[in-house]
Amino acid sequence: MTPHGQIQIKNQQHYMGQRSQYLNSFRTYQSHVITEDDDKKAMAGLPLIIENRGRAQGNSIEIELTLKGMFYDERNKSSHQATRIKQPIDIGQNYMSIAFTQLSQESYAYQQWNLKAPLSSPLCFKKSHMNPKGADREPFTVLYVNTRDKADMLIHWKVYESSLPNPIEGDLFIRVE
Repeated sequence: MTPHGQIQIKNQQHYMGQRSQYLNSFRTYQSHVITEDDDKKAMAGLPLIIENRGRAQGNSIEIELTLKGMFYDERNKSSHQATRIKQPIDIGQNYMSIAFTQLSQESYAYQQWNLKAPLSSPLCFKKSHMNPKGADREPFTVLYVNTRDKADMLIHWKVYESSLPNPIEGDLFIRVE
């Protein structure tokens, strides 16, 4: 074998080693992207809003939620940083000397849901006041349900307000089909 042929073989072996590293990195990247996309589609958000339908201002409001079912919130979602290898360059058959090119990397971010630790209840929220005949347009919390799991769930809510002798309470039934 000629020296030129040996150089081409060494270059090709180097490229094939880099290509193998790139493919493993790309598979991991694809797994993260596909899982994140599937989770975005499957996790349905339930924004909970409180409304004051009375004529008096509400003060020192406490909201208690008792959950029966698998509910999640933003704390179950975590952000991660990772790197993936960029595709290596095949120097081809025309290179006359050994060229050991380096692999370059790029960072990417992805989010992951922890579905093994649903929220435990009760959950408590506080508001200092609410105007009469007013609704907060911003939810006091957003709960998430996994739509991949068929289930009947229940949120029992209680609202305590400083001027009311007893809390106002009710149930919110949720069916995931």
